Amino acid sequence: MADRGQTVRVTGLPTEIELEKLEDKLCIHFQRSKNGGGDVASVTTVKTSPDFALITFEDSRVAQRVIQQTQHFLEVDGKRFNLTVKEHPGHQLQDKIIINLSATVDCSQFSAAKKTLSGLNKKHPDVQMNYDSARELCTLCGSYSAVQAVLSQVLGQNGLLQTKESVKMTTCELTICPTCASYLHVACRTCEAEERKARGIKGTMTYATLPMSLPGHIKHPVVKITYSIPDGIQGESDVFPGQPFKGGTFEAFLPDCEPTRKLLPRLQEALSRGHTFAVIGGRVQWDSIPHKTSLQEGKAASGYPDSTYLSRMSEVLTSLGIP
Repeated sequence: MADRGQTVRVTGLPTEIELEKLEDKLCIHFQRSKNGGGDVASVTTVKTSPDFALITFEDSRVAQRVIQQTQHFLEVDGKRFNLTVKEHPGHQLQDKIIINLSATVDCSQFSAAKKTLSGLNKKHPDVQMNYDSARELCTLCGSYSAVQAVLSQVLGQNGLLQTKESVKMTTCELTICPTCASYLHVACRTCEAEERKARGIKGTMTYATLPMSLPGHIKHPVVKITYSIPDGIQGESDVFPGQPFKGGTFEAFLPDCEPTRKLLPRLQEALSRGHTFAVIGGRVQWDSIPHKTSLQEGKAASGYPDSTYLSRMSEVLTSLGIP
């Protein structure tokens, strides 16, 4: 029986490599069974000194196998880098802060949603599920991380299409197979040609104020941003136009202050323009805009305190043409 996801922290990364290429290499490394790996939900590299990466596995048992493995060597351009893998406490912290979470799923919006939820109920006995057949609504109740795990799997219920054919998908007409393309050629990463066609990622951004404060911002409450990205069909600038991708729920935290209030509409515009997320390996992942996904843990763990974060976020949005 699959367990809910877990995130690990990886250090010892190579520094002279493009961020996208590094994340692709890490994803491939931690998917390989010989490294104790399995299905990877997301890869996030945090640029600090030293750099580190957060790898989230769909099954916590895979994360434990990876942590227990004595050595991890990442090969990049003929060089070997000795990685250190440790448990990341982010999910545990969230469960301590958000004691209980409830969510209502509109099953009429998903194919075979009731069947999917029934199967997930067996895999997640710690989540209470109540189905209202008259309104086709299912209410979930449980710990923060447990409910989020179920919601992520509901959103990702559709499988990915498989093909044995090579495809032409770059503006420079490079022919590349689908497996390689999913790791090496996102938004024309191979030839670096600029893609301006619309992406297929659609979703919503909502935010709410939490009655707590962040380290370094003790006078301000917390703004929690929630991005909800449903499963969808990849657009012309995504990896496999016309093929499905798995969405998910993504959260980030900001102090409730004047600079943040100016950033929120800009972040909404960034989402609508397709800068916030990208499809990598058939799944939606964070793209070019840095988000704080941890309430604490410091700058090195994508958390707080970080005195220059809001100004850096503003600079990134400006560089993307979002005033």
